[in-house]
Amino acid sequence: MADQRPEIRALLTSEAIEHIGFRLTLRGFDTTQVRDYLRRVAYHVRNLQAQTDDLTRRLSDAEDRAENPVLDDSKLAGALGEETARILRSAHEAAADIRGRAEEHVERVVQQARDDSQRLTNEAANILEVRRSAADAEAAEILRTAIDEAARVTAESTAAAAATVAEAQATAEATIEQAKAERNEVLSDVRHRRRVANTQIEQLRAGRERLLQAYDVVRSTLDTVTAELGVADGQAKAAAEEVGRRMNAAIDPLRADSLASTPLVDAPEPEQPVAEPEQPVAESVAVVEPEPAHEPAEPEPSNASAAHGLFERLRTERAESVAAAKETLQDAKPRKQKEKPAPEHDPLTERVSARDETCSGLSEHLTRRIKRALQDEQNLVLDRLRSVRGSVNADSALGAESEHLASYMAITEPALADAARAGAAATGTPIDVPEELVARVANDLAMELVLPLRRQLDERLHEAAAVGDDQITASDHVSSAYREAKTQRVARLANDWLLSAWAVGAHAATAPGTPGLWSSDPAKPCCTDCDDNNLAGSVPAGSAFPTGHLHPPAHPGCRCVVVPTTT
Repeated sequence: MADQRPEIRALLTSEAIEHIGFRLTLRGFDTTQVRDYLRRVAYHVRNLQAQTDDLTRRLSDAEDRAENPVLDDSKLAGALGEETARILRSAHEAAADIRGRAEEHVERVVQQARDDSQRLTNEAANILEVRRSAADAEAAEILRTAIDEAARVTAESTAAAAATVAEAQATAEATIEQAKAERNEVLSDVRHRRRVANTQIEQLRAGRERLLQAYDVVRSTLDTVTAELGVADGQAKAAAEEVGRRMNAAIDPLRADSLASTPLVDAPEPEQPVAEPEQPVAESVAVVEPEPAHEPAEPEPSNASAAHGLFERLRTERAESVAAAKETLQDAKPRKQKEKPAPEHDPLTERVSARDETCSGLSEHLTRRIKRALQDEQNLVLDRLRSVRGSVNADSALGAESEHLASYMAITEPALADAARAGAAATGTPIDVPEELVARVANDLAMELVLPLRRQLDERLHEAAAVGDDQITASDHVSSAYREAKTQRVARLANDWLLSAWAVGAHAATAPGTPGLWSSDPAKPCCTDCDDNNLAGSVPAGSAFPTGHLHPPAHPGCRCVVVPTTT
């Protein structure tokens, strides 16, 4: 029995009973009551185990003392006698009896505890099974009810959502249609207003051009009339002197020369020009008439000596008048020479005049060529807008950018080459300017003209395609871009780059190391950068000025030149 105690303790202990676990279900025993009952059972089993352990310990001590006495039986029998030995035997038998009863009691207590535990376990399992079955049934009912409710709610929600979506789609479609209608109406109105505005702008431009033409005609006519008046003034004076001489000759042949040499009174200019200048001059020039002879109030025809004296006095007065006129002419000649000194040699003025004379004629010719090319290009783009379906950009309408630049380089190179040769000739050593220098200037001009135009076309065509403009509106955008280029940029670009080509030619013809002074056009002073270049003094040809330029122009609109110096 002693060998079975460890196994019993291992199977059923107070700690195992107290901490035993049960599977939890939705509904079952009250875990608190089960735990309290198991805790009481564990306490009772713990007391029984303590008692069993105490009895076992006492039995073990008695056995040890019985099995290992201090004195053996012979000694005890010799010492104590037979009575003592009998008592010892009785004690051994009593101890064995006590041990047996204790073991039986332990087995009985353990078996009772095991039976109680098994009974409680079975009862708990039965109760748990009942509760589990009820919980499963109730859970199944609840799940079925929940599934049915969920299906009902889902169906209702689906129907409500479908109705809401349908209503929202109908509202959205109605709103979109209304917005499209309003957009089309607004776009139609905008297109109409734009056409009206473009028409008015074109009319204003046409009126402005007509006024400019009329102004040019009036100015040309005014210049012609002014020149004619300047020429007619001297002719009128000469004619007046001739008329006065003839009239005086008819009055008195002897005084014709002296009276004709008398200075005339300047006549006021007529308010309106007339076709024939002789008549107003004759009417407005005052001729000094000869004084009547008043010596004899009534000359006597028979008095010959009086007539002779009169003729002598007239001859004397004529001689004095001729001498006075000669002295007046001698005094007037030095004064006129002082008033109009001989012009001095000015290299800056000569070089600026030569450049402006060359570039002004070439600028008009180059401007016409570029405008003609732009007009042809505009017609090509408009044709492609009418013939191509879908969106159009600068690449599809004008081709590759490199080809576009090459076409304008071919247009501008001849005029730029002429300007470069003129610049070389202005230095006194005319040369053939290298083609690559002229090509570089032509490329810069083409880039400054073509790249902004292509970018503007891309932006306006993309904007027209984005808002759904029709073909007429897109054509208006294209015409506006080309009109802006022709009226606002072509003339300025042609003049600026002709000046640049002229300066390139002058620099190419100047020997390296020749000192030159950066000088501004006296008629059009330049900017502070050009002033810095001028303050740098003479710079050898081939060396850069303070702004980093080898020669003018330093910026668009710059009209400076480099004048050779001796130091």
